[in-house]
Order: sequence, then C-alpha cells, then structure tokens
Amino acid sequence: MTTGPSRVPTLIFGVGSLHRRLLRSQRLRLLRRAFDIGFRAFDVAPAYGNGLNEQELGLALASDRSHCRVTTKFGIPADLYGARHPHLFHVIRGIQRLRPADYGDEYRRRVFSAAEMQRSLESSLRRLGRDYVDDFMIHEPLGVLAFDLVEELHDKADRLKHQGKILRWGVAGSAASVAQFVHDPRIDVLQLPLQDVGLVTPLRSHLMIGYGLHRAYLASLHPPELSYPAYVRRCLDRGAMDLIVGTTTPAKLEAFSELFQHG
Repeated sequence: MTTGPSRVPTLIFGVGSLHRRLLRSQRLRLLRRAFDIGFRAFDVAPAYGNGLNEQELGLALASDRSHCRVTTKFGIPADLYGARHPHLFHVIRGIQRLRPADYGDEYRRRVFSAAEMQRSLESSLRRLGRDYVDDFMIHEPLGVLAFDLVEELHDKADRLKHQGKILRWGVAGSAASVAQFVHDPRIDVLQLPLQDVGLVTPLRSHLMIGYGLHRAYLASLHPPELSYPAYVRRCLDRGAMDLIVGTTTPAKLEAFSELFQHG
C-alpha cells in the first residue's frame, strides 16, 4: 500500500451525513468551516442525501475547487431527489418513510456497468461543479463481480483517466466488498472501515482510505483521557492510510481543528 515517509496521510472530511442538517445555510456553513480549519479533501457519493450532499459540496467549494481533493462513487441507484429539490429534501424523505416497505430499497441494489459508470460520473461532476474527481470508486459491491464486468469497468476507468476525468480508480466498502480487488494492481485505491483494515492485505501500490473511525474509537481499549481527536491523531501518526472523519455538529467540527495545528 502507499505508505512511508514519501507520503503524508491525509485527513478527509466525510460528507455522508451532511443532509441531516435541516437548512442549506447550515450545510454550507459547516462545509465552509471544514475548509477554513484545514480540510482539503472531501468524501461523498451520489447516494449520500440522494444527490444533495454532492450538490452542496460543489456550492460550498465553488471558489476553492482547485485546492481540494474530492472522492465520489457509483453503483447505488439512489433517486436523486435531493439534488432536484434540495429545499424539499426532508419533506420528500419524510413522505417516503411513511412507506416503510419501500423506504431504503434503492440502497439494497447495485447497478455496475461501464455505461452507468460514465453516466454517474458525469452527473456527479455537474453537481460538484468540477471537471474531474481525484478518486472514483465502486460503491460497496454486494458480492463478487463477474470477470467480464470487472474487465469492462477497468477499461472504462482507463478511458476516464486518459480523458482527465478521474485521477485514481478503486472500490469502497467492507473487507468482504473489497476482497475481490485487494490483489488487483489495476486498482489504485481501497476505502474500507478502519476495523476491517486488518482483514485484508493490499498491494503496496494501493492507496488506503479508512472510515468508521468513531466506531473504531468507541470499540477500542483506549485510555479514558484519550479524546476522539487525539485518537484520530494517533491513527494518522501511524502513517498507514488516509482517514475519513465526519460530523454535522459545529462544536465537534471545531475539535478537529487541533489536528491541523500539528503541521
């Protein structure tokens, strides 16, 4: 995996829960504050907030796009009503929850193909207001993908790289989700829960991204005085991978500012 003194691990702000903030002004203010305290990398996906979170990230970073690394994904066929009707997002989601048998069904399905990969990326780029994304990933495969499909996706990724629309190509999900790709040299980046990292042995060429840090923190046998930001700092200092942290609470976001004061 990509480690060692030649590369300093990056702290990434996860935008997966941004839609929980009720007002657009709150969402944009949170993202701008994340940038102001030092975050220069952001993780998002079309499925997060049904397109809303990508769109809000694009608006918040409109004047600083060239300074930021952005990761997004494809494959979960979410209805993107959050992007189409951002001010009605919570109303629409509330109505959907009145139909519990159907609510969330889209997150239990996957659509992987070269055509969907292209369509999803172009759609994400429009919402993000960008010409390219740094990391583009298969979003949580639910099982082993067929050999021909994997070859199709790799070929499309190569073309997208050649076109300058993505810099790195990879897969995000649990250890079971990414297992098929752990020894694939054509994959550039693997994103998986921090607690699953020990279950895989990636190639040295793979850029590793860990998420689920707060869950790992709560499950760890850490000293009572070790704060969550200090735990994140300890993980960063190991130098093994980039790490995603996230919050929708301004006070908790401020606590991350100390992580950028150490250089």
